[in-house]
Amino acid sequence: MLYRTFGAIGYILVVVGMLTLALDWTSFTLSCIIAIAGLISLGIEENRAGKRHWLVKYVDYAPLVVLGFFYILVREQQSLAVWLLSAIIPLSALSGWYANHLARKPRFRSLRRIEDLIPETPGTKKEHHPHQHHRQ
Repeated sequence: MLYRTFGAIGYILVVVGMLTLALDWTSFTLSCIIAIAGLISLGIEENRAGKRHWLVKYVDYAPLVVLGFFYILVREQQSLAVWLLSAIIPLSALSGWYANHLARKPRFRSLRRIEDLIPETPGTKKEHHPHQHHRQ
């Protein structure tokens, strides 16, 4: 999601919300509002992306979830919390790249190709591609 507009905005808002809380720049409420706005932005982008394979989603969001969880545990230790937050965007860029790589493989596509959705007309025969997996 980091490579899409609302996804990038979402990641930035979530990290900024957590950073303002770790550094005591704003109130707890305002920090939470910023982070929730980021999560909403991520949700908007996820809806725009359509249905994705569960493994692609997990790989895509892994750094945000894992480092976000550890941030919650160490939030009072300011330097460690800031270090964790600074690692979210670069690691999310790597995981987002790998998620995009996975999504290109037929095994991890959740949506069928548009050619598979077109009904056959009488007298035509669809060609079977050796790498194509059919779901039943």
